[in-house]
Amino acid sequence: MHAPGSPWVQGPGQPARALRGGFTAGVVARVASSAAVSSEMLHATRTRNVLPEPNEGLPTITVDRIEDFQALQPFFRVIEDGLAGLVDGGHFFDLLADDVVFEFIITVPDYPRRIAGRDNLIDLYRGYHNAFFLDRCFDLRTHRADDSTVTLEYASEGRAVATGRPYSNHYISVVTIKDRKITHWRDYLDPLLVLAALGVND
Repeated sequence: MHAPGSPWVQGPGQPARALRGGFTAGVVARVASSAAVSSEMLHATRTRNVLPEPNEGLPTITVDRIEDFQALQPFFRVIEDGLAGLVDGGHFFDLLADDVVFEFIITVPDYPRRIAGRDNLIDLYRGYHNAFFLDRCFDLRTHRADDSTVTLEYASEGRAVATGRPYSNHYISVVTIKDRKITHWRDYLDPLLVLAALGVND
């Protein structure tokens, strides 16, 4: 997932909040053991006939001003769903190794081609809401190779903030996993759809 148009400038700091899988009203900190979901939770879930959230019950990292990432919630969730059972963590950022490398193979002009480190990726994604707001990510297809590579195909729908135009795209993310963390990510999208939504070629 790309964050074109991000200024990558942080405003005044606010107290750190814990991440969780999904942005509910008033994000709260979760306290959970590093073990798997308790048998009581699983039993309660089965009796309700619903599945637990991906990686529910695992600890999460802490990120300042989590509300900055509201526009990316559908992206976070589709990736959590696609990698459920393969990685550990309660939120997209927590699935990443500290030294993860993201490569944006097909992207828009002047966008970073390579980002190294989870903290740097968080800074990159922090400004996404200034360019786009995603309403949903869908049509997820997961392809698991015999090695540690997983390829995810998915689509998004939303809008460009500056123009108000609808924005949709299709993505391919090639993910490498080691020790149940994402260590490498190669990303592909249609840059013409990004530019059209932003009104670059008007």
